[in-house]
Amino acid sequence: MILFLSKYPVLDEEFRDGFYQRVENIDNFFHDDERTYLNISLFKNAKKQFKKVDKRTELSCNFFLHFFTIFQLFKRSNIVYIQSIFNALNALLFIMILDKKYILDVHGVVPEELNMQGKKLKSKIFNYVEKKVFNKLSIAITVTNRMTNHYSNKYRKSNCKFIEYAILPSHLKKKDIEEISSDYIEVIYSGNAQVWQNVDLMLKTIRDNLNPKIHYTILTGDLKTFEEKMIDYDIGSNNVTLKSVKPTELEYYYKKSHYGFVLRDDILVNNVACPTKIVEYLNYGIIPIVLSENIGDFKELGYEYLNLNSFNNIFKRKSSRNSEVINLIYKKNDIDLRKLVLS
Repeated sequence: MILFLSKYPVLDEEFRDGFYQRVENIDNFFHDDERTYLNISLFKNAKKQFKKVDKRTELSCNFFLHFFTIFQLFKRSNIVYIQSIFNALNALLFIMILDKKYILDVHGVVPEELNMQGKKLKSKIFNYVEKKVFNKLSIAITVTNRMTNHYSNKYRKSNCKFIEYAILPSHLKKKDIEEISSDYIEVIYSGNAQVWQNVDLMLKTIRDNLNPKIHYTILTGDLKTFEEKMIDYDIGSNNVTLKSVKPTELEYYYKKSHYGFVLRDDILVNNVACPTKIVEYLNYGIIPIVLSENIGDFKELGYEYLNLNSFNNIFKRKSSRNSEVINLIYKKNDIDLRKLVLS
């Protein structure tokens, strides 16, 4: 039995989230295996929540009330797959005392992300958790080569093996560039309003470039925040479409778009990342508008981007080069992850 330390996605907003897209993507490799998704809470789940779907069991527990249930799940499992270091926190005691084959899916540099958000104590806590987990790891699955280099340098004494597997959302349909014609230069933003997205800078850029030739589309699960911010920036709805859509509905908007905002700062958190947003953009030949081009491995792979400072130079076009780059990523991802994990 394989024990996954994660909640399995159920809600539409979860399937829009990059983290849960990763969970679903990895689960597809193990659909023939008996597996349990364990969600441990310190304060919630007073009553165990259980669900069985084919060979996948989903269980939500309370650390204190269901301690022995959790202990027995760890004992019975052959492999423990930790989906993000966040999910290792409430299971750390079991990880430290039980010798198992531990796999960590490294979605990002969590301690550094928390430090960037000003959460100093949490950053220290997860730095400790991360260090303890890397002492026990057999395999770390990273999303970029830069992330592999970061962790291999940070934990030089760890004996874990690194496997690189990029985040490719399950709703993506790889094909030659198909464009839905538009009378406008179409600029898109797909995502929410987290601090690292630099949403205020994006909205300021939109406000300063309300050109009748440009149409902006903002697709988000956080409509209220964007509605309020658009009022603050005095941005009307004439040139901007703001809406929330299901992952399966994204394709229409991506086929229509020529450029997409990805305004990430030039810092470690972004340098090692593989944002779902960029993968989606490149898949449809969209040209990312960037604050820094140093995001993940994309620059090394030769992606075409537009620096924010050159925004006034945009014109209607798709990028065949970005379609080639995404093909390289698909090719790198063409591995049997299950075989590598079980071997």
